[in-house]
Amino acid sequence: MGFFNKLLGLVNKAEDAIKTVNNAVSNTTPSASSTAASAPAAPSAPKPPPAPAAPKADEPKKIYMYDADCPKTYIAEILSSEFSSYEVRKDVPLSEFGADGRAYDFAIYSSGELKAVIAMPKKNRTRNHPYWNSQKKAKELGVAFVPFHQHMQNEKGYVINSVKRALGMEVEWD
Repeated sequence: MGFFNKLLGLVNKAEDAIKTVNNAVSNTTPSASSTAASAPAAPSAPKPPPAPAAPKADEPKKIYMYDADCPKTYIAEILSSEFSSYEVRKDVPLSEFGADGRAYDFAIYSSGELKAVIAMPKKNRTRNHPYWNSQKKAKELGVAFVPFHQHMQNEKGYVINSVKRALGMEVEWD
């Protein structure tokens, strides 16, 4: 009960503060009857939203999750720049491996041999049979299964180290 009593006290204080501000504002503005008699009120145009601030040069590139392909494009850029010695295929269906399930967003090959697969599930899309089947098939194939969730930041260093670990390469920690 102590918590709710404190919460009720805070709410009452907030209401009192709002009433005080409201009374102060209403006492300083001219009354409605005097303004109506002096000049007709012109309709006010809505103000445009403020322009976004320009990013600073040293600021990292932000990933906006509004575009569904943005996280995949981001990961694809990292894979092509950091793992250029590997063949990277995009949107590889599980039917190529004789199974049904969620397609792999990326498959990494070396000399024609599958080395690792990357899945990029959306938020709350990992607790289902298609995702589990793709995870299980990667285990059956003996390749690393690397998930990068689309709603997470997936910073460049994290992505690079995760893929290196999956490929059995030495990982560099900062």
